[in-house]
Order: sequence, then structure tokens, then C-alpha cells
Amino acid sequence: MLDKTGIPDHTPHVLRHTFAHVLAERGESLRTIAKLLGHSNINYRRKYVAPSRKERKAAVNKLAGERYS
Repeated sequence: MLDKTGIPDHTPHVLRHTFAHVLAERGESLRTIAKLLGHSNINYRRKYVAPSRKERKAAVNKLAGERYS
């Protein structure tokens, strides 16, 4: 399955996290993601949609670009 997914450790938890993260990257609301995951508490969904290092770097670069352009 690794060859097809590209996910190194494809446990149910990792697949669930990936599902939620991809939805968040594509702009889905946290409320919708929480419903899809079966969560009622906002703290649970936050851990699934935490920004990646690449996303954090892109956010900082956007700010830097606005400041110096």
C-alpha cells in the first residue's frame, strides 16, 4: 500500500490525520472536518489540522514578501 499512497506509515491514525489535513489545506472548514471525523470538541480537530512546516514557512514568506515589495 505504501507504493500507492506515498504515506510511509499508513496506520489508521496516519490515514485519518492525512485525510483531515488535506481537507484543511483545500479550505474546508474546521467544523466540517470535525463532523467528518466524528469530533465534538474543537481541541481534537486542531491536532489533525496543524499546519505543516512547509505551510508555516510559506505563511512567513507571504508576510516578508508584502513587507519588502
